[in-house]
Amino acid sequence: MRELSLNVMLMTGFVICWSSGFIGSELASRAPLDALDLFAWRFVIAALLAALWWRLHDRRPLALSGWLREMTIGALTMGAICCA
Repeated sequence: MRELSLNVMLMTGFVICWSSGFIGSELASRAPLDALDLFAWRFVIAALLAALWWRLHDRRPLALSGWLREMTIGALTMGAICCA
């Protein structure tokens, strides 16, 4: 049961993060600052929330190889989306 609630929370968080990109695009088109600045702040906030969640729920240290794998996947995902 705990895995089911965790999966629901993760799916909900993904939908909120994904849809915030569309909201951010609309705000960026109206804001007096550069769109990339707005998206950078969005990712900083998302990274802080993810780090807080990880710290509260999983206290195991992540090895350097794990960090590198996650950063590579994130960079390729964003790079492929932005360049497509």
